[in-house]
Amino acid sequence: MKPKFTAGSLQYNPKTRDIWKTISDQAYSAIGKFMDVTMSEDELASAFQNLAHGLFESTAWAGYPIPLLAPYQEQACTEAIYDEFRQKILSIAVQRNNDGGINLTQKIFYTGRTWAAYTDENGIRRVVSKDVIFQKDKSDLMNVGALLNFGTQKEHDPVNQFLKNLQLYPKSYFMRIGVGCSFDRTI
Repeated sequence: MKPKFTAGSLQYNPKTRDIWKTISDQAYSAIGKFMDVTMSEDELASAFQNLAHGLFESTAWAGYPIPLLAPYQEQACTEAIYDEFRQKILSIAVQRNNDGGINLTQKIFYTGRTWAAYTDENGIRRVVSKDVIFQKDKSDLMNVGALLNFGTQKEHDPVNQFLKNLQLYPKSYFMRIGVGCSFDRTI
């Protein structure tokens, strides 16, 4: 499903061509403001989340990629748009680095972002996000509840409690780096 939400798929499909152009233009605008330091990291994260959700809703209304919504479709859309958004950030950073000689890519390569979203009983979509920097040591195992919190209002308690049960770690956290493993099967 994720490939259906890549730029290549969206920009050439008649149902989504205009939707993608609008989202893509808004992404470039937000990234430009971030690079010009007129938009904070939190504002950029919020812009990304709004664009990802807007893309999902717009494509769903257009009946793309399938007429009925699948439960995993929003996740696939968000992952694909994240890849596209990140590529745009890196592309603009490299271009500006080459134009101005200022290294804008270093900050981007070492930060990640985690986020959570839910829709409350009034139908309002709530989103929180946080930058994460992995240190390549045991501190990389983090409690999601310590990173993400929807606030102290009683209505958020179940979601906040759920987040406290989750752990965040980099892909290679549980791998033994540089240590070979042999298994002797002789009896």
